[in-house]
Amino acid sequence: MQLQIPLSEITDIVKAKYGVDVMLQAVGEKTFRVGYYVNILIGKKLVTVDLTVEDLKDEVLYLNYASEPVGVDLILQGLLKFLPSFIDMRMIERRDGNCLAVHLEQIEQVHKALQQIDVVGICFDAANAIIDFHMKM
Repeated sequence: MQLQIPLSEITDIVKAKYGVDVMLQAVGEKTFRVGYYVNILIGKKLVTVDLTVEDLKDEVLYLNYASEPVGVDLILQGLLKFLPSFIDMRMIERRDGNCLAVHLEQIEQVHKALQQIDVVGICFDAANAIIDFHMKM
């Protein structure tokens, strides 16, 4: 089976739950761009990071990010220091080799859904995150 979740709906959920405006954009079949406006001295600057879905195992979503352009590591370090004021940081774990582990079990609604399904794959089209899955028996 397949479930399509509009990227706009995901950004609306993030805004409602955490009060943060983010931008999501598909840039490839398995890659999406996350953007966030950061206040700097002369105004706001959009900072983006491209994340590639590598795997989903045991309610942990593994994402890779490119180390280019230069500074992505610094941006992620800054965001991970900034995020605790919005989310429980047990949810995001920085791993070796440009990898992030997102612990989906920390999100109650996602945890409940993943108890009922086995995710086969995650990909993106221009407007949606597409989840291929089988119902658990």
